[in-house]
Amino acid sequence: MHLQGWRITTWVTSFIVVFLIINFGLAGWNAIAITHAIDATGRSSLILFSIAFTASSIESLWPSSLSRWMLRNRRWIGLSFVASHLFHLGLIVAMSVLFPDPFLAE
Repeated sequence: MHLQGWRITTWVTSFIVVFLIINFGLAGWNAIAITHAIDATGRSSLILFSIAFTASSIESLWPSSLSRWMLRNRRWIGLSFVASHLFHLGLIVAMSVLFPDPFLAE
């Protein structure tokens, strides 16, 4: 199976959804679990954004099959970043609405 195009976005988004289901299934819906999910989606967004943003530079500096794949699929990696960041935003909103005290304390 080759990860190209929409499959990348589908797989990444599915992985994030599965992670969130497992996280909240094990820890429950509380401020600590939401904070951990916010941290995880923030990190995944950072990684995806970094890959999409640096793909052309990496291809110029160190051409390889991986850098060519990154450059070809930069759009779909960027859309994966958007999906991850939307989950991140949703979790921040949920935290601020449902648990305003810990949210405002940090």
